[in-house]
Amino acid sequence: MELEPPGREFDGKVAFVTGAGHGMARATARLFAARGANVGLVDSNGDELAEVAAECRHLGAAVVS
Repeated sequence: MELEPPGREFDGKVAFVTGAGHGMARATARLFAARGANVGLVDSNGDELAEVAAECRHLGAAVVS
């Protein structure tokens, strides 16, 4: 099986990430955003949620949080 290099394979897709403010979920949200997905983010900590939303927007994603 060949692995494709990182790219924009999620262009036009939407990813929903729960617990997005910290840990692996935050990294996952950023990864989806960097690879072209728009993201829906949820977290109980509003400050952390705002931070990751800004990071994802900086990576080019449309964000709903």
